[in-house]
Amino acid sequence: PLGEQDKLALFSSVLALRLQELVPSTTSPLARAMLSDLSPWLRTVLSTDEDSHIAFYSNTRDVIVTACQLALLRKYPLYEQDGFRPLYTRPPVIYVSAPLAGTGPSICTRLGLPRSSVVVVPNLAGAQAMDIVTLQRMIDRDVQELRVPLLIVAANGVTGNGQIDAIADLHALASTSGIWLHLDGAAAAMTACGQLCESLSCAPGGWPGAARSPICGHFRQLDSKEPGTASMPAAPALDVPPAWVVLR
Repeated sequence: PLGEQDKLALFSSVLALRLQELVPSTTSPLARAMLSDLSPWLRTVLSTDEDSHIAFYSNTRDVIVTACQLALLRKYPLYEQDGFRPLYTRPPVIYVSAPLAGTGPSICTRLGLPRSSVVVVPNLAGAQAMDIVTLQRMIDRDVQELRVPLLIVAANGVTGNGQIDAIADLHALASTSGIWLHLDGAAAAMTACGQLCESLSCAPGGWPGAARSPICGHFRQLDSKEPGTASMPAAPALDVPPAWVVLR
């Protein structure tokens, strides 16, 4: 006999497959309703603000790329209007935790940035945690060389690795330096982290029973007047129902 977890996995998979047969005009309203139902609960778990933006994605890279886009729009006010011209004289730099180094090529390809725009921050010797002293040196060097420290991608219980960077210290560094902080990791490790970062992505290990595991993307305190906020991507319709089945 199937256990409760197996029933949830089976039902969420069947629901996702059934929805693929429907037209977007049908699935999109359903996804919005489900997301509206889930969002208050997720905001409570993450200890974040009522006006924060939550969406579900097929993979972690989509969330990180979205965070990079928003950080670019915040740091370069003319980016939305003039494209890459504002970036030529002061190119952006994105600092990535070691276990998330594989996201670098995807970020560069999808945003049209050179590979030099993404740098991997090494871990402390003998530890599974980012070396923040080295990170500070990298930031200071980039500022001196007229580059713009844009975003830090930190690990918080990354599924399959278990790395937990010093989130409180990174939050303090990012706040002082005006850098966007994004956290990526297992959902269970993200409890109450909503106030310590600008955005986060919860890895699929946190959704028990979900055979087609979605990724939760959270973006904190987006000002409706901020450039690019109006074009925030909507939750992909087929990624929301499996999350709704498992979490509700």
